[in-house]
Amino acid sequence: MKKLMSKKVSVFGREVSVFLIVMLGVMGIASAALIPYFAEITGLVTVNQGLQVGGQDWDYAFSYSDTLTSLEEKTVSSPDYSLINSATVNANVVFDNVCDEASDDGCENTITTDMVLLSVTGFEGTDPDAFARQFYKATDYESPVSNLNDLSDLTYQFEITQNDFGVTNLAPYVVIVGTGIGPYDVAVQMIPDGGIYNTGTEYEKDLTGATFHVPGDGECTQATPCTFERIKEKWPSVTLSKIRLALGAWPGTHSQVISASMGISTINDLQAVHKMLIVGAGETSSLKVVTYFPQMMKPDTYTITTTVLPTA
Repeated sequence: MKKLMSKKVSVFGREVSVFLIVMLGVMGIASAALIPYFAEITGLVTVNQGLQVGGQDWDYAFSYSDTLTSLEEKTVSSPDYSLINSATVNANVVFDNVCDEASDDGCENTITTDMVLLSVTGFEGTDPDAFARQFYKATDYESPVSNLNDLSDLTYQFEITQNDFGVTNLAPYVVIVGTGIGPYDVAVQMIPDGGIYNTGTEYEKDLTGATFHVPGDGECTQATPCTFERIKEKWPSVTLSKIRLALGAWPGTHSQVISASMGISTINDLQAVHKMLIVGAGETSSLKVVTYFPQMMKPDTYTITTTVLPTA
């Protein structure tokens, strides 16, 4: 040990004790053993299903079937599949419909309607916004034409499943959305419109005889609504952004609920293309796929596939 302490070596031109070098090495080894690194941060993130269709996970495939003959006109409906949003934020979804058949030349004769269940309550006089989510909901569709003047007609279907308002004149209604239609870019179909709509009855309507009010416009008001043709005459070159089927914004009480299964079938005699449905945070809706088969369909096997997709 004494020899080790007295022995010296030359380091960078200076004599340094071998014992000091050894001790520094031992200290370095000890420090490395005690502090291998200063920190390690590990994140473990589990993503749970936010929106469930029929209570199933995202890759679950549902199926249904029916039959008809070429001589009959028939509407084939799927079961009602629940849309359950368990997240704390809204879920924006779109329904993508595809028809396939073996001979590949008959699907253009079918029309598929995505029927969604929406529920709202009446708004009271003290509520600041009649269009808050609990009072007003909608399902949106793409417009097949860019200009309002080129929009000719549309058909929509609905069934009122619950109505606590004590009247039979409430129903879903069409809202045309386009930049420049009045101050707020919307034309709203007038409901009540003189019709009677009973709970549990399926209805199909178009824009024949429909009138519209344009919020903020001096001519097309709720007191003096305009015909659909007048709306197009007044704003012919408006660029359409979407066509909406809405429910609600009716005065009442928070305990009064109205629910309807509803969807647009055709726009300008073309298959309506879905744009977006909002399923609010913690809300439950439902989807029923309804496909119309006209008479004289070519005998074949037709597969209607509807995919529920997230959208912005």
